[in-house]
Amino acid sequence: MVEPWMMNISWDGNLMSNENVDVKVRTTDVVNLNVTSAVLDMMQQMNQIWSSLPGSSDGSSPTSPITSNRESFVPYSLNNQTGRTLLFAIVTKTDGTVSLPTSWCEVLHGQTKPFSCISSQNKQRHQETHESTDHRLVVMVEGWQKTSAISIDKVGLFFRTIFTDEHSKSVPKIVASRIVFDIKCMENASKCITVKSPITLRNYTSQDIEMRMESILDSGAAYTTVLPANTSQPLPLAFLFSCLWFRPAGNEMLTYTNSPISCQSMKLEKGGVKSTSLVSDSLLDSAQSFRLSAVVKKEPYPEEAVMETLGPNTLYQPGHTVTLLPPLTIVNLLPVDLGYLVNHSTHSGKLRPGKEVVLHQVNVSNSLKLDLAADGYHKGGALNINSSASDHVLNVRVYDASDRLLLLEARITRQAVGSVKVVISVKYWMINHTGLPLVFKQVGAKSTSSGQFEENEIARSMAPLMFSFSENEQPDLCSMRLGTVVHPTSKPSWCHRFSLDNGNHVRRLRVARSDGRPEWVYNIGIEVNKAVRKYEDTTMVTLVPYNKVINKSSHRIAFTQKVFTQSDNNSTFHASLPGASHAYHWPRHDLDQLLCIKILDVPSTLWSGGFRIDQLNSIVINIRNSENSDCILMKIETVLQGSTFTTVIADASDIPPPLKIENYTDLSLKFWQTNITDEAFRTTVKPKSCVAYAWDEPTMASTITSSIHCDMGSSENVYDMNVIGQAENLEYENCFYIALTHSPDSLVLDVTGGTGILFARREPGRRSQLWSHNVEGRLVHEGNRASKQLYKEKEAKYCLDIAELAVIAQGYSCLSLRKVDSRRQTTQLWKFLETGQLTCGIKGQCVQSVPAFGGMVAGARVALGPYSINQVAGVETNMSMSKMLPGSGVLSVGVYTDGPTRVLRVVDILDIEKIKYMRLNSGSQYEVSEREERVSSRQMSLQVALPALGLSLVNQVREELLYLSLVKPLFDYIRSENIENIHLSIRHVQLDNQLVDTTFPITIYSQTNKQRAQSSKARAAAVDVDCQHVLGSNSSMHVFKLLTVQMAPFSLDIDEILLMKVIEMFTANRNKEEESELSVIQPSKDKDFDITVRKYYFALLSVVCGQMTLSVHTAKLPQHLKDVKKAMAMSSMITFENAVIDFEPFLQLHPFESLNFMLTAIGTHFKQELQGQAAKIFGAVDVLGNPLGLVNDVTTGISGLVTDGNVGMLLKNVTHGASNSLAKVAGTLSQGLGRISMDANHEEHRDQIRRQYAGSNVLLGFKSLAHGIIGGITSLAQQTLEGASQDGLEGMFTGFGKGVVGTVTKPVVGVLDFASGAATAIRDTSGGGGGIHTIQRKRKPRCCYSRYGLLSVYSSRSATGQQVLLFLNGDSKTQERYIDHIRLTNQPEPHHMLVSDQAVYLLNMNRPQEEPSLLVSLSDLLSCIYVRKERADGSIQHYIEVKWKRLSESGGSHYKTSTSTVRCETSEVAEQVVILIDHARGLYNEKLHTVLAT
Repeated sequence: MVEPWMMNISWDGNLMSNENVDVKVRTTDVVNLNVTSAVLDMMQQMNQIWSSLPGSSDGSSPTSPITSNRESFVPYSLNNQTGRTLLFAIVTKTDGTVSLPTSWCEVLHGQTKPFSCISSQNKQRHQETHESTDHRLVVMVEGWQKTSAISIDKVGLFFRTIFTDEHSKSVPKIVASRIVFDIKCMENASKCITVKSPITLRNYTSQDIEMRMESILDSGAAYTTVLPANTSQPLPLAFLFSCLWFRPAGNEMLTYTNSPISCQSMKLEKGGVKSTSLVSDSLLDSAQSFRLSAVVKKEPYPEEAVMETLGPNTLYQPGHTVTLLPPLTIVNLLPVDLGYLVNHSTHSGKLRPGKEVVLHQVNVSNSLKLDLAADGYHKGGALNINSSASDHVLNVRVYDASDRLLLLEARITRQAVGSVKVVISVKYWMINHTGLPLVFKQVGAKSTSSGQFEENEIARSMAPLMFSFSENEQPDLCSMRLGTVVHPTSKPSWCHRFSLDNGNHVRRLRVARSDGRPEWVYNIGIEVNKAVRKYEDTTMVTLVPYNKVINKSSHRIAFTQKVFTQSDNNSTFHASLPGASHAYHWPRHDLDQLLCIKILDVPSTLWSGGFRIDQLNSIVINIRNSENSDCILMKIETVLQGSTFTTVIADASDIPPPLKIENYTDLSLKFWQTNITDEAFRTTVKPKSCVAYAWDEPTMASTITSSIHCDMGSSENVYDMNVIGQAENLEYENCFYIALTHSPDSLVLDVTGGTGILFARREPGRRSQLWSHNVEGRLVHEGNRASKQLYKEKEAKYCLDIAELAVIAQGYSCLSLRKVDSRRQTTQLWKFLETGQLTCGIKGQCVQSVPAFGGMVAGARVALGPYSINQVAGVETNMSMSKMLPGSGVLSVGVYTDGPTRVLRVVDILDIEKIKYMRLNSGSQYEVSEREERVSSRQMSLQVALPALGLSLVNQVREELLYLSLVKPLFDYIRSENIENIHLSIRHVQLDNQLVDTTFPITIYSQTNKQRAQSSKARAAAVDVDCQHVLGSNSSMHVFKLLTVQMAPFSLDIDEILLMKVIEMFTANRNKEEESELSVIQPSKDKDFDITVRKYYFALLSVVCGQMTLSVHTAKLPQHLKDVKKAMAMSSMITFENAVIDFEPFLQLHPFESLNFMLTAIGTHFKQELQGQAAKIFGAVDVLGNPLGLVNDVTTGISGLVTDGNVGMLLKNVTHGASNSLAKVAGTLSQGLGRISMDANHEEHRDQIRRQYAGSNVLLGFKSLAHGIIGGITSLAQQTLEGASQDGLEGMFTGFGKGVVGTVTKPVVGVLDFASGAATAIRDTSGGGGGIHTIQRKRKPRCCYSRYGLLSVYSSRSATGQQVLLFLNGDSKTQERYIDHIRLTNQPEPHHMLVSDQAVYLLNMNRPQEEPSLLVSLSDLLSCIYVRKERADGSIQHYIEVKWKRLSESGGSHYKTSTSTVRCETSEVAEQVVILIDHARGLYNEKLHTVLAT
């Protein structure tokens, strides 16, 4: 998968220490990766094995350890199905030398024996041993001679010719046969070799068949075995030449068939088929005879290698498949039971849906009448089956109880002589998953469609409704309405008509109310899909609700439209159990379509806020508890599934909350979503705690109102959670008491009855005792301020002062309130000293209790008096400030991000520095814990710089499809303790179309640096990715600070053939499990939504796609690619070129979704961007001549003329635009007329000319013109002769008509091709032309074949050799495969020996257009040997001598031998050529013994 490459790794630092580590990876080699079909198949097998492990049902890692012991890997196993014991031995071929078998292993019939070719002693690691050693198998079956060696390193169906043992007495003469080796790769990557005979028996009947084998060569030798139903097994080798008799197993009353299948009846041409009808007569009743049809098909085994080895008297048995078929098979592909009656006889019965019945007593050699009756249709239809008719489809007319017609389809297939299969189906199934009764009819029909009765008006039908367009005069369109019983007093209306072709639709079903109120409206999704496999004749029309709700939570919930949450109308409520799914229709379509949910098994829960369910969405909603306002968070995810918006409700306990309120203060906070007035939706956050939160109303503004409540009032602010960073502070009144610290009665300063200050006992909340300190230092009395208002300086009217005008020296002054006065600052500015005194601006004075004023008792006056400075306050002078609330009164509020969670953090301004070392524990409401932050400076970095990175895509037929080249990719990875940074840049991106016959070699091409330099906004790299990933311990989520992807402008050129081949590669051999009969009948199960999967959070997610230049090229597809396109339900493509598409960037801030949801959103965005610019694509289509491109060219030319006066630019652009339009219109017309000519050979030769001269438009035009003229001249005679030779007289007249048409159309097509080529040449030479088509591939198409059959490392030398071989053949579709070429000599002209799997060429590789000097087919090659010749001067010359046979000139079948001697430069070169040619002969012979896949 990865080709070898040399790299240089350097590092700086010690991995074992705490140092920084810097690792750099450099290389000068291109790193090439190869993805093949075998790799994709192995990945699928490993994924299936991984998914089957315990705990991995969803494909994730196993949850429980695997306790089984590891078994040794055995690369091979041999399964013996020959009917005899066999011996096998392993030989190896190394550099042309084959070893002899050393030991033989015995394998009994039916036994499987594992084995290995390489012992542990000689295992060579890290070496390409497969290119030097070929493992081969030799087999010897009992009674037969041993086989020649066969390689077991390849996968496929191979064979060898074996002869009976000369000493065998049971066979009187020499018998030859094939022995088949079926080599397959198993799930564990080992190879299983099944050895069997060339005759395979298949029992496709419903009963076990007893088979008796009677040998023709050994009279009396017979063997009886049972062939189980619907199985196959090979015929034993001992009975290859025998007569085969059949009868049902276990029924002795039936004889063996009237005639056997013998080896004489197997003489057919390759691929030929012969069938016969067999009858096993009943000994009791002739009418109960058992009938079979035996089909003998000769498999496409090559005959050339076998016939040359057989003697004249040798009996030889080629390879065949004998298939036993029932005479009549009836298959019911209807959704209802099907009754049948054959020829008015006892052969009747009833078939369940999806089942089939096999009738062995019916003789289909005569005409049959088959009566059919579908369940629910009283009048059945009759089907007449003609014994000589070929495969065809008939309509069967059945009628229901109301005589309404339904057309069934009967597909009659004549499988063989005496075997007919009848498949009964209907054109459409109407599958109703809406939960509503629906009634259907054909548009324009007078009545509803058949099969619908009164019960269909009441409730929906669980079984699909069979539907057909039975009225031919009406359009094939459908309409539907709601059942009348849903709203009995109202009248439902038919919806707008819709088509039953593939696609999705949405229709509204309206029901008008009789009382004039707004009508009921139901949105119904319509999904129309063509069924696959055996139901391919039926179109499944699935009616789904526009909205569906799935309860994946652990609760029993209810949901309804928001408008009904305030009412008691329980009829609109839907109750849902865990795991339940509900189709949902809005009760009131005219009101807000918002859904609300409520938890039923949690008491006192309220309805959630309303959220939308008609768009892709992923949110977390909040459900409140009315008793305590607790928050219960629920995860809501809405995805688009077909035509249905599916809303999944799940628990949100395992994901981070979308919002979080962190309270680092000592106060309780209250918060609520702004504009919600209901007190039940307000939450209190306790001090030093945190609350997880989600929006109560997801559709309202994302703002939170936070408040502090206290006795002095409340303060609140509004915070926008979408604005990250520091927000407005939250302030609150934190008043305090001025207390006499050591008073026994808790005395504080109080103002009573006036302005005087007294001591009073402390009373909580008494405003006359509360004070506040303003910024100037005044003590403001709260009792004289307006209640419940925040503090403002202009409101501070009264403050603490003394009653006297001035302080009494050495005396005491009573304290009182005075108005604020700047002149009295000495007695109005106060401060508390560390020694405990409350002082003013007068030195030596403090507040104290004075005995003369009453002392330390309540009611005493408070005075300002002298005290001793620098002494600790005494009991009388010790005053303190006692705060009413904790904190400073100013709270810092900010909005931050914690991964996917928005955090509203509230902290006191005095504690801002402290919270740096505080972290919150997990939980919905919890305490704050302190810890120090770990600091680590260690950093690891990795840088990988490559010159180029290549990716090659090789399909199952060994054809390279694409080669992706990433030029100068640079990968930087830096990891610290908690974050990792990733940067990826790619200088240039180019995706090459590697199909050898394509005319569009470049698929994707990013603009060059020179082109991007013209734009100031362009980046230096074609692709630039920046990512910052936050490391964490939560395995259920990944947090990214940044993920940006930027892509430069690029061109995309889509080749339809390449696109179909890529799709075929990725879909081949995948998901081929047979469809269950009931999977399309029963209602489809809901997709296993798991919204608890790993989530990804991005602070910034940006995907910027540069301008895209889009081109699409259609082509005539081969049949197998048409089947791929049909299976993918792809519509027809149109050809256009250089449509300029501008994409708006995909930008999301803070998404938190699953990876699948994110990728879907990105894909939907760019898909809508592409659909929104359909006009640009339509303006570039070839059939219109790319008018948009013409306008752009002319506009650019006029702009250059106006701005720069550049007349040349105007002429240049006008010429380019006009020639481009002419080339496209002419090319489109020539393609259309070419199809009208109805000459496939002429068109194929025309395509070959286009491929051969794709680079020279003028020469292509002349060649096409000549081809058209010559084709027109010869068309009449050529087409007439071809028609006569193929279909006789009728074909002659048909060919004459085609010739007349071709005589006119072919020259016209030639003229149009010439005009298109000339116009294209003018366009390319007029500047700006060519575009992506002038760019060369990064490398030539890969040669996917090597000497040893395996995909080897890419070789430019082999690619050149393959190109030369294709040139020599002149047809890219040739089956000849290049092997190798060797340079023989240098002088005078270099000569090369080119060897393919069919011929040997001697030529000059530098001049492939010259005729090869020697051309020998490997089928005629006799020998190639090395010859030395000594010259007269004693020098040695080296030659190779090639002998081959050719027909003699006298004619007939006589051959003569020719010899050619070719000189080589050295003996080593000569020996290499001999080994190469010998290896090619071996491959050629191996190919003759290989059954190629068809």
